[in-house]
Amino acid sequence: MLKHLRISQRNSTVLGMQKRHEASNVFIASFTDNGVDTKVVYQRSGNWHSMFRTYSEDKLPFDMRDLVKSEFYDYKIMKTANKSGKESQGYLSINI
Repeated sequence: MLKHLRISQRNSTVLGMQKRHEASNVFIASFTDNGVDTKVVYQRSGNWHSMFRTYSEDKLPFDMRDLVKSEFYDYKIMKTANKSGKESQGYLSINI
């Protein structure tokens, strides 16, 4: 828990953390940085578990935006969600 508090304190100073939630076995730090909403999940021991990011079309990496827009050029990307964690390389959900 002490490791988590140190990490959260550092992140809150640098990134302007808005909220810190506590559940039975995890801590969740929520903040917005440069228009990207981020939730970082830490295990009770303070180890990083996963991260969720939500952002709009203008914050989507160019290669991903190009891939989607080349197929759906008449649509606007409304919301993008990205999950990364220990067990997964990453997951991207795009709402058009």
